Amino acid sequence: MIGWTLRAAVASQCLDALVVSTDSPDIAAVAEAFGVPVPRLRGEGLATDDAAVADVIVDALSWFEDDYDAVVVLQPSSPFRRPETIQSVIETYESEPGVSVVTVGPVEKPIAWLRRLTDAGELADPGLSAPDGLRRLNGSMYVAPAKHLIDTRSLYTTPTRGFAMDDPIESLDIDTPADWLLAERCADHREAP
Repeated sequence: MIGWTLRAAVASQCLDALVVSTDSPDIAAVAEAFGVPVPRLRGEGLATDDAAVADVIVDALSWFEDDYDAVVVLQPSSPFRRPETIQSVIETYESEPGVSVVTVGPVEKPIAWLRRLTDAGELADPGLSAPDGLRRLNGSMYVAPAKHLIDTRSLYTTPTRGFAMDDPIESLDIDTPADWLLAERCADHREAP
């Protein structure tokens, strides 16, 4: 799936530099086959499930001699983003530099179906009085000011802009085995960038 992300990044033609951070020699080989450098494999401290994404990005920034104004994170677990979406997210960031942009996707089920399960096993209203405009973070793309990220270890500024990715396939985030099965099916029926 990293190939889909790398194809879209290269095809977007709007990123000044691309780099892949990984602890996997296999993923590094795929990245390099797409012409994207992997300056070194991640150290053990940054190669755990508990490693903070911000720490991984700050480490990757240290590989560059140049300073960059912004960092764009394209997580491979959201492989179906399109090059034109990357361009649009960058344009949104550039319209208000210094304010992070994070992609969000549709909430797949009606909010009216949500209930909170109490400790007693009873269903209760979740207290969502204004469901209009609710979106879920989809993990596809983050754009943040580099200095802010380094100083705060956060991809979020105050405020942070949301960028709606309304296509449920483009917004697909692979977090579970069921998501993986859906992604495989989508990949069979969707043209790669």
